Amino acid sequence: SSGKKTDKLEAAITALQAKIQGLKDATPTVRKRKEDREILTLRKQLRELKAIEDSKQVLSLDEIKKLNQKQNIVTRLEQLEAECKGWFDAAIPDADRLKDPPA
Repeated sequence: SSGKKTDKLEAAITALQAKIQGLKDATPTVRKRKEDREILTLRKQLRELKAIEDSKQVLSLDEIKKLNQKQNIVTRLEQLEAECKGWFDAAIPDADRLKDPPA
C-alpha cells in the first residue's frame, strides 16, 4: 500500500515539476494600449525633426514649417503618455511594450 502511495506522490511531483517548467517557459502577454500607434508616430516625427535640427544645411520653408510644429507634437505626446499611464504600467517598461510601426 505504501508503494502505491509513493508511486502516486512521485507521479504528482513529476506532473507538478512539468507544470512549473511550462509556466517558467511561457512568455507573458503584453496588452497594447490603444494610443500606442499615435505615440509611435509622434516619436517618429520627433526623430525626423531632430535630424532636421541637427543638419548644418540651410532649411527650406517646408522644414521650417515642420520645426514650428515641434511644440505641438511634444505637447500631444506628453498628453497621450500621461493619459495612458496606469498603476500597472510601472511593471512594464516601454521598451518591452512599444515596437516601431511598420514603415
